[in-house]
Order: sequence, then C-alpha cells, then structure tokens
Amino acid sequence: MTNNDWDPLKEIIVGSATGARLPVNCPKFRELEKTTGWTETPVPSGNFPQHVIDEANEDLENLSDTLKSLGVLVHRPKDLDFASFDGMYNYCPRDRVLILGNNIIDAPMTFPTRKPEIKAIEEYLKGPRYVCHDEEVFFDAANVCRLGKDLIYLVSDSGNVEGGLWLSVMFPEYKVYTLENAYGGVHIDSTIVPVREGLVVLNADRINHKNLPEPFWYWDKIWISKKEIKETCVTWNHSLSEIFNSLKNNGLPVIEFREYDYSPYNCFQELEEFEPKKFRFKKHGDKLPMVYALVAQKK
Repeated sequence: MTNNDWDPLKEIIVGSATGARLPVNCPKFRELEKTTGWTETPVPSGNFPQHVIDEANEDLENLSDTLKSLGVLVHRPKDLDFASFDGMYNYCPRDRVLILGNNIIDAPMTFPTRKPEIKAIEEYLKGPRYVCHDEEVFFDAANVCRLGKDLIYLVSDSGNVEGGLWLSVMFPEYKVYTLENAYGGVHIDSTIVPVREGLVVLNADRINHKNLPEPFWYWDKIWISKKEIKETCVTWNHSLSEIFNSLKNNGLPVIEFREYDYSPYNCFQELEEFEPKKFRFKKHGDKLPMVYALVAQKK
C-alpha cells in the first residue's frame, strides 16, 4: 500500500533492458517523426545495440543489489519477446502501473504497443485492478505525483487532459490537480519531486509562483534552474584500468594505445566544434582526452 512518493522504500520492481527495442510499425510512436522537436538524428526504431543493453543491465543489477543490501524487497520483470508485438521494453516498470493505496491502475499508455508490458510484472501486482476503456484517455503512470490524497497530474505528450478527468471520476476520494503548459515532454519527475511531506524540489525553468500547484503553496521549496547546475567534473562509465584488466584477464593484453583530445561526435552538452566533425568541451579545450583507440592481441 502506498499513497505518496516519499515514504521509506520497502518493495520495488527494478526494470530490465533485456530485449529492449523501439516500435517499427506502431502508428502512435511513428507519429513522432512528424511531431518531435529533436532534429539531430532520425527517430530510432528496432533493436537497441547489444552493448547498450548489456551496459544498462549491468547498472540495473548494481541498483538491485544496492537496494537489497538496504533491506528492500526487489522484484524483477520476466523477459518478454517485444519484437513479437512491436513493443518496447521492461526498462521502466513505473511507467506502466499507478498505485493508489491498494488500488492498481492499469495505465492507458501513450503508446498502445506498451500495454503488454504489464504481463512482465503481473505476478507482483496484488489488489483491485482498474482498467480504462475510454479510447480518448491516455496517460503514463509517471505523469502522476502522489501526495497522499492529493494527486498532481501533468498534461504532456504522455498524458492528456482527459486522463486527469478520468482519475477524478474513478477515484473521488483523491483530489486531482491538473498541471498544464509546464512541460510538454513526458513525465512529471523532471519538473516536481517531493522529498518528504512539506518539502519539494521544483524545476524553476518550468514552475513559478503562478503555475505552482496549490498543495505546494505552503511547503518549503528548493528551486533549481538549468543555469544553477554547474559541471564540476567529467567522468566515464569505465576506468582505463578496468578496461585494460578486463582485456588482460580474457587473454587480450593491450599492445598499442592512443588517446585523442577531441570526439568525432557531438554527444555531450557544452561541446563546441573547433574543426569539422571534431568536438571538445569549451572550458577544457585540448586538456581532456575524449576518445581513445587500442589494439589488443590474443595470446
């Protein structure tokens, strides 16, 4: 039973990247090719590269182990053949199901092809289940911020106004506050995060005193804007020693290694293109290795 977003964690479903992909034929998903504001690359489709899946699963496994060490009961979704129904992934179980007290809301997902994801976590869902049959309604569970009997519902690309109205009708014991024109992307947690009752973190680039939802009027507030986030260091997922030792332990000692002070990809914020297809961090210049090449020879 859970009614808010801040109680001490006792039980959780941690996702999985196994079989992750993006829809190829789902009309709703492919509409993004016409509506997206992202212009750097085409809207992707099909399977994620295996190395991306492996990296993500490694991180999820570490998260799972950490939570278990803290006494949290951790469940994992069962694998699904997402390609068989042009689906997506088990990476984000929280998108799929909204929990209000003992009630389980089978969220009418933005992308219909994600609906079968519930089969991967069904065995862990105990309690009355509610399904929305109104085809005009759509929202992801992650569009909702829970504050006890108050719910903040974000209207965005992943949740329409009708979704908030449906929740109000189905669960009159909850008061639904609809937040519009704050963030048009997807979920609410990059805009509003309650830390505990009476304290909330707010994205100052989206929330202000005019559109602040009423339940937060008398809470303590931490305002964070993009300009206040300062980059203090640059880190990589894997250290060179980890990579070298892994190769060596697998019979592949490194015989040649070179570092380069630029990247051929514009893949981070605050990069500048100082030559065609060569990018560096503005404030680090040529002082920071960006990519490397190595040769390992199997023994």
